[in-house]
Amino acid sequence: MPAGKIEVRPQAIARVAACAAVRVEGVVGLVRRLPVEVTVPVLAEEHVYHGAEARVRNDHVSVDVYVVLRYGAPLAEIAQRVETEVRAAIERALGPLETTVHVRIQGVR
Repeated sequence: MPAGKIEVRPQAIARVAACAAVRVEGVVGLVRRLPVEVTVPVLAEEHVYHGAEARVRNDHVSVDVYVVLRYGAPLAEIAQRVETEVRAAIERALGPLETTVHVRIQGVR
C-alpha cells in the first residue's frame, strides 16, 4: 500500500514565517510587498501573514519576509535573527527542508 502524501500550502508556510518574524526583538511589524516606494501601515496581527510570501518547489522552500525595523536598532543583526528564527520555525513545522529566507527591510520606525 503506498504511503500518503501531505501537502502544505505556501500561505500556511508564510503564516509560520510571519509569526516567527514578528517575535524577533527590533521588528516593529510586517508590511505587504509593494512595487513602488510608499509608506504603508504595519499590518495588524490578524493580517501579519500578508507580510511574508512563500514558494515551494520540490523539497525547497523559499520565503520573503517584508519587515519594518525599530529606528536605531542594528539592522543587519536584526535581519540575521529574523532569518534564523524564520528558518527554524519552518523546520519545526515541516521537518528538515532546504529553506531560503530573504529578509526585505521595507523601512524603519
